[in-house]
Amino acid sequence: MNFYEINSKVKATESFSYKIIVIGDSGVGKSNFIKRFIDNEFKTESISTVGCALYSILYEASYFEGNHIKRDIIKVNIWDTAGQERYKSVTSSYYKGSHGIFVLYDTTKKETFKNTDDWIEDIQSYCNNEPSIMLVGTKSDLFSLKVIDTEDLNKKAEKNSKLPNKI
Repeated sequence: MNFYEINSKVKATESFSYKIIVIGDSGVGKSNFIKRFIDNEFKTESISTVGCALYSILYEASYFEGNHIKRDIIKVNIWDTAGQERYKSVTSSYYKGSHGIFVLYDTTKKETFKNTDDWIEDIQSYCNNEPSIMLVGTKSDLFSLKVIDTEDLNKKAEKNSKLPNKI
């Protein structure tokens, strides 16, 4: 069990740890999605992830237990996977034990949206549990280049909502 110093007077233990993975084709913006979430940063230029990168973020949860305030630390480990086909066999091992999976596609590239079916199939094949799955469209700020329409998105969501791991 890990201990974390919340401030100079309070220490808390890591009570919960969650594994989240981010998957999708190369170039859809997985690393920027994670950096925006963790550090509220965005870089227009980034390099491709090789294999996998791990990011962690800690949250403090405070609550009353009787008359005492109890503090827990929730650790979220976010795995940034490579989208290139050559890393797919390596990536499959990262699915194991995942609590949540973000499947990303680029709203300006129809092929990446189509390929989410393959990524979701991989989840069904490789996960040893039933993680929560979320389909995420990136680059939505590029309105004039958007090629994925709401109807296609709704059809995919409806199709996949019947799976054990719902989107």
